Amino acid sequence: MTRNVLFGHASIELLVRLPSIGAAGAGITMDSAEKQNGVHEIRKATLELLDNPIHARNARRLRDEMRAMPSPGDTVAGLERLTAAF
Repeated sequence: MTRNVLFGHASIELLVRLPSIGAAGAGITMDSAEKQNGVHEIRKATLELLDNPIHARNARRLRDEMRAMPSPGDTVAGLERLTAAF
């Protein structure tokens, strides 16, 4: 299982997008048991996230993208209107 290291700068909403967090530059993918269980690897990833502002910048970008998406309620309402037309 792939795990991502994600700290503070990103909203909890991003947790649903974990597989893409690392690819988006907002987190670091821990893609092996050695990395997931190694104290040195976890420390290294944590320091990278805390020290490199690019991760926070990318997390804020993802947050803003998600905030711009319609809410679940808006989506349901739109689907109800579409199905009522049939």
